[in-house]
Amino acid sequence: KALVHFQTAKQELIASGDLEESDFPIIVETVAGTNPNQLPYYKSLINAFNAEFGDYVTFTLNIPDNRDEWTLWSNTKLSYDLRWQMGWGPDYADPLTYLNTYVVNGDMQYYSGLDESNVALQNQLFGEYTALVRAADQIYELDQMDDRFAKFAEAEYKLVYEEALIIPYLATTGTDVYVSRTKPYTAMKANYGLSGAKFKYMIILADPLTRDERNGLKAEYDANK
Repeated sequence: KALVHFQTAKQELIASGDLEESDFPIIVETVAGTNPNQLPYYKSLINAFNAEFGDYVTFTLNIPDNRDEWTLWSNTKLSYDLRWQMGWGPDYADPLTYLNTYVVNGDMQYYSGLDESNVALQNQLFGEYTALVRAADQIYELDQMDDRFAKFAEAEYKLVYEEALIIPYLATTGTDVYVSRTKPYTAMKANYGLSGAKFKYMIILADPLTRDERNGLKAEYDANK
């Protein structure tokens, strides 16, 4: 289906006079992140895409040398056509914490190269999605939460699957294994908000724990959580 769409688009663009045969393939500049573990995923996807559709659209991958260069390219100059990685940490326990970032003038629009200077384009691209989010947010009574979440789901479906303006691609989180002097289960943690950045209640040990001590703390935590 994608190949048919590309072929049709090329014919229409040439017929309208907007582009010529010599303008193809269209070059799409992308910016990689600085995490070397993620780079193979970017390259693999680009190579697969270019192999299938490279006669129409070709991705080029710009790889920054360091974090400062990545910030300059992707956050300051916005010198890219497609950004591989964006994310948002939830601030509160409701779908709106994510979905509100892509409404017109939402927090993540800037990283799509959109800001207050091109609100008309934002409305063209995200206007219908924004209306769905706003409508869902008007449902807030406690006995209407199922309806609220269902309406938010409609908005998310439009953003991701119908318009494909943002596409879930790669989850970069997982299990981290590390050595720490923090006593297990004393650091604050939550699925949203800034609790994970707080030091309150945290106990720092002078010596590492034994396996038996750690297992005892886990058993106590599991019994009380």
